[in-house]
Order: sequence, then structure tokens, then C-alpha cells
Amino acid sequence: MKTDLESLNKLTKIFNDRWGIQLNIYKDTFHRTDMWFEWNGQTKDVEVKKRRFNSDKYPTTIINEDKFLELLKNRACLVVMFDDCWYVCKNVAKAYLKTTPMYARHTTDFGGNYEWSNKVELDLNKFTKYDY
Repeated sequence: MKTDLESLNKLTKIFNDRWGIQLNIYKDTFHRTDMWFEWNGQTKDVEVKKRRFNSDKYPTTIINEDKFLELLKNRACLVVMFDDCWYVCKNVAKAYLKTTPMYARHTTDFGGNYEWSNKVELDLNKFTKYDY
């Protein structure tokens, strides 16, 4: 499922204004990542996570293990948008801390059901931080 369209549009504008990079939103709602762009003749996938709190609340962020494995497989970037700033990770393997089974909603944006699943904890210090 896609992160809310407002966040994706905001990120599209940021990438274009800051670096002249045109982010494209995948039209398929069930695509494994949210967006893509062309870089040096190659397509680069981007996954976007929206966190509805400030970045200093936790020193890490978590994602579903299946999403982490998909990002590794496709060498995709991960963008985490907080209320106060946003972070980019070009290599999620370098940010990996641990995998832990947790009882949580499968997805927060779409009213997902609570279930046990493996969550991957990533070190935000391995990301690049940007102000809005």
C-alpha cells in the first residue's frame, strides 16, 4: 500500500527543487515500493515511510522485514518523513541493527490489523538528515 499521496507529492517537489530529480509515483497501488527515478541511466526505487512525530522521539526507525528484504534486493532508497525533518538511506543494509518479532499493526496508514511479524530496526545515524 502507498504512503499518503500528500507526502509523496511533497517529496516529489523537494527532490525536484533540491536536486532537479524527477520522482515518479508508481501507479500500481500494490507495487513493492512507492516511487522511482532515473539516475545515471538506471532506475532507482524509493520507499517512503511517514512517521507522525518528530525525529528525536526514537534513535531508530522500524520497517517490516519483508519490506527491508525488498529494499535490499532492489537496492532501493528509503525515505522516512517525520514531522520536523526527513531522512534518506541509500543502503539499508548499512543501517541494519536487528530484527525483532513485534505485535503491531501491519500498516498504520490503512487501518491494518494487529499481528505478529518481524520488524527490522534501522539506525537513523546511518541516514542523511534534511530539513524541509
